Amino acid sequence: MQFTSDLCLIIYDVKRLHKRAFIQNHFIFLSSTFNNIINTQSRLLGIKMSAAITQVARSAAEIEAWLQEETAQTDEELHNGDGQDPDLVQAMRSFLNGTLSADEAAVAITRPVTLNMTPGADPYIVLQSLWGFLASAFVEMGQEVGLKLLDLLAAIQRMPQETTAITEIDWPNLQGFGHMWYDCHSSHFHGPPQLMHGENGVMTEERRIGLCQYLEDKGFVEANIWLRIPAAVAPDLGYCVLNMLRTNRPGLYVYIHQIHAWLKVAGPQLWKGKAMDELENWSSLAGDMRGRLPMTEHWAVWEAALVELSGDNTTLPKDSREVAADCLRLLKEAKKSDEKIGQVKKFDT
Repeated sequence: MQFTSDLCLIIYDVKRLHKRAFIQNHFIFLSSTFNNIINTQSRLLGIKMSAAITQVARSAAEIEAWLQEETAQTDEELHNGDGQDPDLVQAMRSFLNGTLSADEAAVAITRPVTLNMTPGADPYIVLQSLWGFLASAFVEMGQEVGLKLLDLLAAIQRMPQETTAITEIDWPNLQGFGHMWYDCHSSHFHGPPQLMHGENGVMTEERRIGLCQYLEDKGFVEANIWLRIPAAVAPDLGYCVLNMLRTNRPGLYVYIHQIHAWLKVAGPQLWKGKAMDELENWSSLAGDMRGRLPMTEHWAVWEAALVELSGDNTTLPKDSREVAADCLRLLKEAKKSDEKIGQVKKFDT
């Protein structure tokens, strides 16, 4: 099955191209994001769409199946980037079942990466496979496991900077993870606003429900990463998500779920995480409102957009209007919060 995706902007066969693209060509790692959607469409059909999509927990069998699919079965597959080192996957499995602590798993999951490095290797290239695996796991395994994986990512960040005769890896700054997250999960902020289609160019109900669940899960996980490990992702990531309201891009009826998750998890922090007198500029996303605007003006624009999207005259489906209405409620509540939020760290990886 082929997709024209605003998330990847590439038509590809998910299973066949799995990881080879970024290893062989130093290109964007294509996570198996849609693989989970395809394989679980029948399960997702049971979800009743509402203002807050119901979390669908991944079963132990589903998680194990995904881990096995990620594992390279031969040395040739590992060399070609068609799977992960079995020891790396086993470390993840042991962490998820509680056999390894987060700190123990951090050492075990990074060991295959450092052992397989070659002299003069670029650490960004060396780490792509590991970061791609983790970036995919955060979303593929559902919200509950995604929160657990935060402990693992934080443990990796606590590892000392590793300097060897071969290369140097900056674990404390999670060198390259933020770029990988963008490549896997945030490329839809830019590029042609192509709507995600199903087979034969038709957005089926099955695909729509799957995408809504995926985007809700993704927003939930990345907002929690942004709150707990701000150096791991771009500091303006949440604002870029909200700014999709301004662009009114095709597909907003599903992207509204990512916006909803961000506001639900980090609404007050998004409002107060930046000084109110600090001028922000998202000119590449601002349409006819290019230039530098204070946060209060950005917030007002997003609020106005949600008022329109949740109204009866919008072209959004009924369930998407309900989500927009809940986003509006969360946006207003965020401004009422008096919680003191610290400044977001700068993204320098």
